[in-house]
Amino acid sequence: REYAYPDTLVVFPQIYPLEELGLPAKEPFGAIRVRRSLFTDPIKTQGIRDYQPGDRFRDVHWKATAVRGALQTKVYEPSTGMSIAIFLNVATMPQHWMGFHPDVLERAVSVAGSIANYGSQQNWGVGLYANGSVPNSDQPIRVPPGRAPEQLGHVLEALAAVTEFATGSIERMLLRESPALPWVSTIVLVTAVVTEEIMVSLIRLKQAGRRVVLLSLAKDAPPKGVGNILTYHIPASTPAFQKEVHGRTATEAALSNIPTPEPVKIEFE
Repeated sequence: REYAYPDTLVVFPQIYPLEELGLPAKEPFGAIRVRRSLFTDPIKTQGIRDYQPGDRFRDVHWKATAVRGALQTKVYEPSTGMSIAIFLNVATMPQHWMGFHPDVLERAVSVAGSIANYGSQQNWGVGLYANGSVPNSDQPIRVPPGRAPEQLGHVLEALAAVTEFATGSIERMLLRESPALPWVSTIVLVTAVVTEEIMVSLIRLKQAGRRVVLLSLAKDAPPKGVGNILTYHIPASTPAFQKEVHGRTATEAALSNIPTPEPVKIEFE
């Protein structure tokens, strides 16, 4: 008998230390260490209580209100820790019909992977959202934030599947996915193009109380201070992109922390 066992080679993105990307070694995404009980998670409800002046209208539990005949407000569970949601814009040109820059996209993927690796090292929940499509599908890439030991592997596998074909605009994806994220999540956008539409979306998220960070790989540095958004510029001349040996070392260190599945034993009769 002959048995065919197709193999799939997954090429993970190169991982860099954040300092080599020009980010500060301490609190690169701002002062985000807070007491766990300070915030609540808007997607985890633990009960209800009577409405109180000052409660948000969107937190009203309408079914319970109808049953009890008085306004009831949802009570959310305290947040269980910090998390980081990485949004990757696969577009490298302002318009899709203008083509794309493969080298720029590769650097953007590596930056996203490096951030995920950093978050994993900090024991944060790490998630990835990209407006590129899942292989053999028209669905965008979504890896919700998680802290499982294999989470970094899931994120890197998703990044390995990224192509230049965008399923939609990153600004729409930001606004669509952000409501489902834990409230203490830091939203980090990695993009090679910074358009007015993108900035408007980031400002809206910031004004809504979200923690927002912009990492631009564009040739020109984006204006700082717009909407009070923490912004970094990571051009092609960044030291990390000039040190291939250091990058490989960081990549190997990251991969060594990803659990390896046990080999499957196959017996033939």
